[in-house]
Amino acid sequence: MTRLRLSLALLLAALGLAAAACGGGGGGGGGGASGSGSIPSGASVVPASVPVFASVDSDFGSDQWAKATALANRFPGLPSLLTSITRQLAKQNVSFENDVKPALGPEVDVAVLSLANGAKNTVVLTQPTDPAKLDALLAKGSNPPAKSEVEGWTVLANNRSTLALFTKAAAGAKLADDAEFKTVMRDLPSGTLARLYVAGGPVQALANGALARSGAAGATSGFGTFKALGLSATAEDDGVRLDGSVDGTLSNPPEEYKAELPSELPAGALLYASFDQLNRPAAQALRAVENARPDVKTSLTQITGVLGLSLDADVFPVLSGEGAIAVYRPPVGSAGGTPTVELVLKVPDEEKATQLVERIGSIARLAGQSVKDVTIGEVTAHELQLASQNLSIVYAVFDGKLVISNSTAAISGLSSSGPPSRTTRSTSRRRTRRTCPTRRSASCTPTSRTRSRTRSTWRRARAARSPRRRRPTSAR
Repeated sequence: MTRLRLSLALLLAALGLAAAACGGGGGGGGGGASGSGSIPSGASVVPASVPVFASVDSDFGSDQWAKATALANRFPGLPSLLTSITRQLAKQNVSFENDVKPALGPEVDVAVLSLANGAKNTVVLTQPTDPAKLDALLAKGSNPPAKSEVEGWTVLANNRSTLALFTKAAAGAKLADDAEFKTVMRDLPSGTLARLYVAGGPVQALANGALARSGAAGATSGFGTFKALGLSATAEDDGVRLDGSVDGTLSNPPEEYKAELPSELPAGALLYASFDQLNRPAAQALRAVENARPDVKTSLTQITGVLGLSLDADVFPVLSGEGAIAVYRPPVGSAGGTPTVELVLKVPDEEKATQLVERIGSIARLAGQSVKDVTIGEVTAHELQLASQNLSIVYAVFDGKLVISNSTAAISGLSSSGPPSRTTRSTSRRRTRRTCPTRRSASCTPTSRTRSRTRSTWRRARAARSPRRRRPTSAR
């Protein structure tokens, strides 16, 4: 940031990072981006045709910013990064308290007008508390953005042509009146820090165009349609909660599942994501590509034949059960302070999973990589050393799970019993025209129009107590 330019990147940095670094929170109610089932105010000005819209609560006296400020000081390396950004702003004679904070209104919105040209046609909207302060902030830049007033909102863009596109489109239908937008926004919780909307039509058209140019036209057919996506981030006392609402039709909708791995993984995760039945979309995507590109099928058949592997018999079954990705603080005394990242998959057949990872290890050895056996507790694991990347990958199969990580701590710390670790809270709900049992059942087939809604919580676990750990048995 050698020269100040109030583009989208700078505004978001000033809004979020500088606010957290300066302790922007205070006690108070929710800001403009909050409200149960509410529509962001800026959507009443934004054209209905925008493919991407984001709304941020910029009421720095709200509870959300108070919690966000507290959380920022708890993540490794983030406080120093925020301090560095604040210093860089100060070098450009920009103060958060004196320049940024009074220049913004209670809500800041970002609208992407088109996904073409790398989504460069982007505008930022706000209703400044002090318009003169915003003008003064913009004047500090060597290349100030284009600015216009539209229905009581200040609209900023990197150039006049983008601003003209927005003004012309804003004369028509508004996003706040769009049915899909209202549906997903009203599904999101109240009191959020930020919300994001993605229109399915433009995204699907972009994907279809890219596939057509690569010779795989029609590869997305058979999956269903994607109508809209809504996401929100809510700061909580012990982490950030992400909620999502997806509206679309799925030809092969996923089955509901109960997440069990959170009670088996150690407490203290910085980030946790749960998933299940990845084999189904993976296989469907592969078949679609093979149908669109027969040469891909031929190449895959040759490669898997040489490797002695079958995707259907060896790889996809490993992805058929529950899985999780968890990120933990770096182990005490670790060089470089790299966080521990682990992938855990519940496998239906330990023996076949063991054969798969051993086969992959053999292939790595033939490729000149170093793979050695390591003993972690009572588990026989394998360590793949990628010298060129200065990275080691440890993997093992035990207790019905395949564990892959960049640290042996992932295997030594994995628990197969004990109380829940409070790593995450996750639920999944699906509404159809027919009521289906929660247990997996082949006799229940949802209708073609399936509305899926998934809420996932990623949060820092309270480290007051770690789960009991049972010594895992060695892999066969």
